[in-house]
Amino acid sequence: MPSFTFLIGGFFHFMLIKRMFITFVTSILGILLMGAVPFAFNGTSFQFSKYTDGLKELLSQLSHLADITYPAGAAQRSLFPDVWEPYTYSMTVLFSALFLALFLAILLSILISLLPKRLYQGAKSILFVFESFPDILITVLIQFLIIWIYKKTNVLLFDVVAFGDSQPYTLPILCLSVMPIILSLRILLFHMEEEWEEPYIENAKSKGLSRLYILIHHIMPNTLIHFFHQSKMILWFMLSNLLVIEILFNIRGITNFVYQHGFPAIFTVASLLVFLPMYAFFALGSWFTNRWAMQSEAAATAAAQSSLNLEPLWRVLKRLLVRIVRPLQYVAAQPLFVAGFCIIGSILALSLIHNYAFGNEIPQTQVIYAKDGFNALGRAPFEPSSRFWFGTDQFGFELLYKIASGAKYTIGLAFFISLARLLLSFAGGYLFFIMNQRVKEWLKGLVDSTHYIPVALLCYFILNAVVLSEGMTFWQKGTFYILILTLVAVPAVSVMIGSEMELISYREFVTSAKVLGGSRFHVFSRHILPHTLPKLWFIYIQQIMYVLILFAHLGLLQIFFGGTVLEEYTVFGGDLLPKSMSNEWSGLIGSYYRQMMLRPYLLIIPVLFFAVSIFGVNLMLEGLKRTIEDLQWQRKKYFHPASLVIVAVAVGLCFFAVHKFSDDFRQRAKAVSAQKVEAKETERKIPIVELERDTISQFADGMINGVREYYIGGPMERSIINGVYGKPIKVKDYEKRTEYYYKEDGYQIIISSGLSRVINRMQVEYDSSRKDIKEAMKMKPMKETKDSLSYLKGRYLVLFTEKSKGHWWLSLQDQYYFR
Repeated sequence: MPSFTFLIGGFFHFMLIKRMFITFVTSILGILLMGAVPFAFNGTSFQFSKYTDGLKELLSQLSHLADITYPAGAAQRSLFPDVWEPYTYSMTVLFSALFLALFLAILLSILISLLPKRLYQGAKSILFVFESFPDILITVLIQFLIIWIYKKTNVLLFDVVAFGDSQPYTLPILCLSVMPIILSLRILLFHMEEEWEEPYIENAKSKGLSRLYILIHHIMPNTLIHFFHQSKMILWFMLSNLLVIEILFNIRGITNFVYQHGFPAIFTVASLLVFLPMYAFFALGSWFTNRWAMQSEAAATAAAQSSLNLEPLWRVLKRLLVRIVRPLQYVAAQPLFVAGFCIIGSILALSLIHNYAFGNEIPQTQVIYAKDGFNALGRAPFEPSSRFWFGTDQFGFELLYKIASGAKYTIGLAFFISLARLLLSFAGGYLFFIMNQRVKEWLKGLVDSTHYIPVALLCYFILNAVVLSEGMTFWQKGTFYILILTLVAVPAVSVMIGSEMELISYREFVTSAKVLGGSRFHVFSRHILPHTLPKLWFIYIQQIMYVLILFAHLGLLQIFFGGTVLEEYTVFGGDLLPKSMSNEWSGLIGSYYRQMMLRPYLLIIPVLFFAVSIFGVNLMLEGLKRTIEDLQWQRKKYFHPASLVIVAVAVGLCFFAVHKFSDDFRQRAKAVSAQKVEAKETERKIPIVELERDTISQFADGMINGVREYYIGGPMERSIINGVYGKPIKVKDYEKRTEYYYKEDGYQIIISSGLSRVINRMQVEYDSSRKDIKEAMKMKPMKETKDSLSYLKGRYLVLFTEKSKGHWWLSLQDQYYFR
């Protein structure tokens, strides 16, 4: 008997080593294949010949590691040994956060399991809420908490960013461990609940063992075995979050190093370096738990194979559609699902209302004036207030309407990309299911390599050149963006669905169907597929959450749907601001995150909307789970009173928001109308009334009456100017500037913008006499000619040019710009 046990153990270890070897080889092969993917794209077209050539070039570079260099300013530096410092730092932070998360999650799971039932359910509800918080939000809030404590106590608990050669450890480790603690705790509690239902637990209770003893000695060991095999997903999340941590903390870690200096060779080397310790962790864990994921080669061999079932295909499709839609008949009985649906539906509805009822316009307020219409009370940006609910950016655009404008893209794309992933993965899962077992092992290893690469970085290297391209349209860039975000997840989701089908195929009822002569198609359509379809709903909703998180990560990398535009936003140019063409929320994050220390609301509000959307999706997922559980136990419910209350609240909030939209645009229309009337009334008064002390002093601030909404150095937003003065009567393009001509009550107004897209000259046409001008200006002209008068106010040149007798141009411009 001992010799037989020894043989069984030896065979098991041999199979374990074999599986570990296959996983190691295929993972390295997968990383190499993915590293060459950026070579294959020429714009939006995939060229296989370029991919093979790029793969050869990549292998050639990897065979001479010492010759790989990266740009550092104007010089080129060798990758080795420079890469060791960021690599060591990142791995220290990653695994420190992992072990901290595991320790705290295990400790908290024991404590929560010992709580009374009500407190236990309350703790789970709190975990459910916190699970919806994106990593970006958690990191930013922790940073601001440290800063707030420092301001109140003058005590800096931790460094919030890296300065020079100083690299922070404590705060990045804490921030990186928050989400893994929540995810690990949820998984542990789920498996603990399953273990409490096992028969051996009842036996242990009958012996008088305490709840704590049973938990420590019986439930926890079995739970940890199940948990270990799901920890790969947690570590993959942490690797993706590590990129966010390194960017927000300005850390020179390995993922930030690849982001800043990356090309395929550096990307591949970094991925291989990250793979080695992660693989070692999982390999050792599998060895010590003796639970390496191994499936039986086959459950049973069919005694006979009948011919293909010739049931009409339309009946099969109809039956499948009914099985998919059936749970939706009962979701109204689950308030959680209704609440989540109302959250997502309300945001989408408001976005569509803003698009179709209000023309997708983003109101802009650059300056707030006093009641006299001349004295400025403040300039953009404005913080959140009763007037500006979410505040404005530095150009005066209201964040509320940017959020509303981008919601249809963010949420709509998340649902569409997730659906495309699911449909392609379902087909891929079926192909994986019918494959030979040996092929499956190697294919699993290849797909497994995706867990060692931050998917946001892979998308960045593929999409970066396309989103910055000026020769492509919005929808060309957007379509390519959708395609890449869909395809990057298809292999992993396909294997997941195929493995689920494989597990179902090992059940006794499937084996019985095969023994009774059921064909492969019959067994699949009648037995395997009906048990797979309910889980597709879970996968779909989970993919929506993953896509939203990926959006946020790509936003930090300045990869926006529809393209990324780099605009100059200072008077003298040179400073580039990434701008989204669609206002989707990741674009707002990418545009504003560098300003988070000055204007934190610009970053926090878009991230909060990501969190609210993820929370809504989580509610839908939880409600759907409970609906399917009710169906399995034949508890059919069609309605719940709380659902009606939730819908009523959602409708009320939408009505309140639409009323706010209407008021804002109505007031804006009145203001524009009043400005036009005022411009008509005051334009002829410029020589007599407006050349007063206060008016003349405004010249030094770059402002001129008649065009008071705008000022020299302000952003040139043609759409806003058109709203005040109408469509320009003509536009002239020069080498370094563009001039827009407008007509108001018989007088012309010319607004000029330079290469930096800011206003650099304004001209107003009016009637006066030379004597009146001199008396009004009350200063000697800097220069006087037969037909002109020049004055210098601050850094601005005030120029009066006589077109005809008594008819002048008043021009205000930067004195240096046109020289």
